[in-house]
Amino acid sequence: MWTASPKPRPGAIIADMLGLGLRKIAIPSLLIGLVLLAGCGDDDPADPGVVQGEPVRITSDLLSRHSQGYFITGESIRARTLIVDVSYSGGCSEHSFRLYVSSDFMESTPVQTFAFLVHEGDDACREAISEVLEFDLNPLVEEFRLVYGRTEPIRIRLYEDPTASTDRELIFNP
Repeated sequence: MWTASPKPRPGAIIADMLGLGLRKIAIPSLLIGLVLLAGCGDDDPADPGVVQGEPVRITSDLLSRHSQGYFITGESIRARTLIVDVSYSGGCSEHSFRLYVSSDFMESTPVQTFAFLVHEGDDACREAISEVLEFDLNPLVEEFRLVYGRTEPIRIRLYEDPTASTDRELIFNP
């Protein structure tokens, strides 16, 4: 005749494991698990869904902006953040950058707009400086919605100089 034995309590199972010589494995495994769980979080600044950086500035007068003394060495878009790698010389005073985007969209597929990075900083020092800049593209999305009533991909033509003939093109898919 088969008889059911009482269901063991969870604490009793662990005590049995420890009594069977598994103490050397169970305790370190438990500690490692707790450390890994403690490292989990939702506030990772590299999260692709998080918008970071200074908001872009929408303007209808892009050609009146003047800037010099820097080079764009890379660019990308992550979520609604435009990331621009720049290099410039300086080191003695503070430098700042602003990204201006034209409110005049060019009809094409996808719709295009111009962007111009303005560098502000008067610095006599010559140290080579590299910096990663981040710009929030939400103002561009809102301007596009005002004009077209919808959201769709936008080709951003990024210039170091608004009168230059070469640009860097990025497709932004909000």
